[in-house]
Amino acid sequence: MTAVLERKLVFPRAEYESRIRHLQARMAEESIDVLLVFTPENTHYLCGYQSIGYSSFQCLAVTSEGRLMLLVREMELGCAEYSSIVDDVVLYSDSEAPAAALVAALSARKLTKGRVGVEEEAQFLTARDFGRILGKLGPTALPVHGLVEGLRAVKSP
Repeated sequence: MTAVLERKLVFPRAEYESRIRHLQARMAEESIDVLLVFTPENTHYLCGYQSIGYSSFQCLAVTSEGRLMLLVREMELGCAEYSSIVDDVVLYSDSEAPAAALVAALSARKLTKGRVGVEEEAQFLTARDFGRILGKLGPTALPVHGLVEGLRAVKSP
């Protein structure tokens, strides 16, 4: 029998859902259909995910409808399932190029259509991976900065 791990969220699910709705409003103002969030602090703020590999490539994709996809290293699956509200967790192995795994996961979910905002000031997103992502997503991809940080500045009760 497989044990089911109960999620341990820092905030109630409703708080994260509220944060996603506020982000959706910001995305609508910028005409962004999908936002790729690479900053661990922003990912944690939006979905609760707490990484054990803080310096590893990770990405939270947020759609204009509020759908979430989280891409993390294989070894992070337990953390992603335990600490976040995300149900669609995609894993990549250490032998894979994470940027390629991300673009493949986005394509499989049809999340490469429309305007894709790519968070550009993430400490652990290399210039090479940033360029690969923009190159693969094409002309509708655009660098963005500050959409989530502006929301994080307003503290919740």
